[in-house]
Amino acid sequence: MLPGHVRLIVTSPSQAILAQFQVSIFLGVILGMPVIVHQISAFVLPGLYHHERRSIRQLLVPSAILFVAGAVFVYQWVTPIAIDFLYAYASVLGAETFISVNELIQFVVLFALAGGVSFQLPVVMWVMTKVGIVDSGFWRRNLSYAVVAIVIFGAVITPDHSGITMWLISAPMIVLYLGAYLLIRRQKD
Repeated sequence: MLPGHVRLIVTSPSQAILAQFQVSIFLGVILGMPVIVHQISAFVLPGLYHHERRSIRQLLVPSAILFVAGAVFVYQWVTPIAIDFLYAYASVLGAETFISVNELIQFVVLFALAGGVSFQLPVVMWVMTKVGIVDSGFWRRNLSYAVVAIVIFGAVITPDHSGITMWLISAPMIVLYLGAYLLIRRQKD
């Protein structure tokens, strides 16, 4: 994931083993997300009406899949581009580039979690429409505002605040927004 000119360093005796623990916890959350979502729903479902339970059950699998897809997308494609882009500036300065294990893991994990959360946009849209907060036409009427809000969200959640990574997060969210709108509109018809 790191460019060839960037060296990974350890700055304390326990940093390497703690890094492995952090990666294990992160992978456990990602891989365990379907079970986590199921357990939360098993706790909440008994207190809901039948139609509410049915709606939540419809969301469980798409929500887990979208979270994992977002985290994997960011990990596989966005993070390497972001790291390469950001360290290119240091190499232009002629600086020797290092990153500690903790900083690398923190950057990757926060970025992947942000991707997982950002891919929940269709779920949020569907719930808001299903509950009746907005009608299905709301998403079409406010498309331009949604694009601006998505780009701002992409700028806020990217850890490096560069325009490149902002668009790498925002573009898939815009596609997800449009896809969710089409799905919501089709369900209405």
